[in-house]
Amino acid sequence: IPVFPLYHPRAVKAGIDGSVFFSVRENIYRLDSSLNLSVIAGKRGGPTSDGTGVTDFGFGQISGIAIHPDGTLYVSDEVLNAVYAISLDKKVYRVAGDPALSAPTLTDNPMPAREVLLRNPSGLTILENKLIIAAPGSHKIKEVDLKTNIMRTIAGGGVNFNFSETKSWADKIVLKWPNSVAAVSNGQIYFTDSSNGFIGILSPVKQADNSTRYRLDSFIGG
Repeated sequence: IPVFPLYHPRAVKAGIDGSVFFSVRENIYRLDSSLNLSVIAGKRGGPTSDGTGVTDFGFGQISGIAIHPDGTLYVSDEVLNAVYAISLDKKVYRVAGDPALSAPTLTDNPMPAREVLLRNPSGLTILENKLIIAAPGSHKIKEVDLKTNIMRTIAGGGVNFNFSETKSWADKIVLKWPNSVAAVSNGQIYFTDSSNGFIGILSPVKQADNSTRYRLDSFIGG
């Protein structure tokens, strides 16, 4: 492995082929199973329009990486306030967030993901065909249906958080800086909240209309 300084490495994710992807500022690196290292994405000051080639795209600060089973790479950018997909043909497309927005989105109701202001999107994970986004600057955890590209809030947005109680609906509690998420095979989502000082566990609960709502089942810390 080449030895050189890494300034502000942020995200790391194991690939489905045994390689490892990690981010340093505006770049994504790939370390393959033979320990060959290459830059696969990002160019400082490059264009940010849909369809830009992955090595020309002007990422700001890549803060999260997720890999879909079909090989699509999803990355969050806390400077551009958006989440992008890197397609198999090595093009970049915006999936969620709008870098042009400055006022917060005043609803947690489902809406097109590209029309939402995401503040400092960070950790990402894939759960079935849903992209889960930790947005610490928005104090929320978001979900994007990758078939419809509709986003909803699944945690955060409430008015208080009582550490003596669990089993609360996750969209009714207050989160203060959720920055990492991880999904497990039973459908639960683990997340960190650095300002509240805990790791929470969200459990899916089927609703009468067959939608899924999340409940804060338990937490570590606090």
